[in-house]
Amino acid sequence: MGIGFVVAIYTSVSNSGGRFVLVGALPLVQKVFDFTRMSTVIPIAPDFSSGLRAIEESVLNRLRDAQPAMFGPSEWEQMDRTRQVEVMGDLIERVGYDGAARQISIRFRAVGEKVSA
Repeated sequence: MGIGFVVAIYTSVSNSGGRFVLVGALPLVQKVFDFTRMSTVIPIAPDFSSGLRAIEESVLNRLRDAQPAMFGPSEWEQMDRTRQVEVMGDLIERVGYDGAARQISIRFRAVGEKVSA
């Protein structure tokens, strides 16, 4: 498996509305990604928890883009947990987890799509 394989996965996940973070790359792999500048395109995290934080930040940025008035610098933090879950439910269609691959996928609703009750 080479860079092309990782780029293909990244492209597939990104094109379907998901987020991809390469986790735990060996130092040589990190150097190759840095040298080819792929590390400026594909996020790389040193460990699983850092990868999850990167995805969480990506989701929060997407929420801020979708509803900027609601997600200023501190609005999200000021919401109670119930409201946070409600807002995320309005914006996220599906969250999936592949335990074998240890991969989380998030599919956002199309802009303007109504939530079915």
